[in-house]
Amino acid sequence: TQKQKWEDFQKNHQINSDTLSSDQVQQNLELGRENAANISITDVSNKLTDHYSSQYFEDHLAGEFYAFNGSVNGTVLVATYTNLQNSYYTDENGIKHRIAKIVRTFSDLTHNGLGLYEHKNPEQDALIVMHDPTQGYWFLGASGVTYDDVYYDENGNAIDIQKDTGWLAATSLNALYSNGQFSKSGDPFHVEKAIPLSNGEKAYSLIGSSIKVHNDGSLYADQTNDTVSQLKNAFGVSDPQSITTAPFEWDDPSSPNRYYGAGLISLNGTHHKIRTETTGRPDRLINGQPLTDTELVWFAPSTVIPQTPTPRTEVHYHYNT
Repeated sequence: TQKQKWEDFQKNHQINSDTLSSDQVQQNLELGRENAANISITDVSNKLTDHYSSQYFEDHLAGEFYAFNGSVNGTVLVATYTNLQNSYYTDENGIKHRIAKIVRTFSDLTHNGLGLYEHKNPEQDALIVMHDPTQGYWFLGASGVTYDDVYYDENGNAIDIQKDTGWLAATSLNALYSNGQFSKSGDPFHVEKAIPLSNGEKAYSLIGSSIKVHNDGSLYADQTNDTVSQLKNAFGVSDPQSITTAPFEWDDPSSPNRYYGAGLISLNGTHHKIRTETTGRPDRLINGQPLTDTELVWFAPSTVIPQTPTPRTEVHYHYNT
């Protein structure tokens, strides 16, 4: 019966009160690409040891590289984005407010002692802040950093997001587990997390996603969710099918399976504080050998809600003769 199919679907996808489908989300917040954004960085901690501007990745995106040596407690830096043209919030009265400025405060950058990033200065750990606020930031040689966003309208007023009308998608939350070699479960080898910290803001799982809400409110996967191709090509796993059942290329931004590595955060109020972390084995040994990569993590707050799978329905026709 259809009722039994739905009950089976709920069980198979671990649906509970912390789980939503994309159809249940009322999204009144839009953070569009801001290629013309201006960025100003202030309140830079004296524990940051080097800084330069550069372009990153195939898209040649502009960013600011800040090196650090050891953990930074409290404020790391404040990034202020202006000249925003494509970001809006529509309030409960239907009034559309342009987001003219975003102030993003980074804090509590925790060092993990594993920095091996070879970009300009080998073995230099860093926080990279992108010029487009929707492109977020990268941290390397760190186990986590917190950011706090405040959105401002054209009159300089902080925009108050009403409950259940503004959402962020925490996407591309990769998870890789190990028991001495890469495995479906075991000790965290590289597990990415997002944790909402502001009062009134809450994390939710998406139907069908590998990302679950945990007791501390954090979003992460309990088992390896990297794809077969990632495990085979990046890590040399000979039998990746035994480790992961992740859908094809879910980590591609254009993939219809994007939901698989994503969770949601419901915003509320004017401050939107989120902790992003990665946990991993401190010895980084696989088959007794150290891995020569680094803990490199990208987080980009997105307002595009990944589409979730839905149960198939059956239609029965009755013909009168």
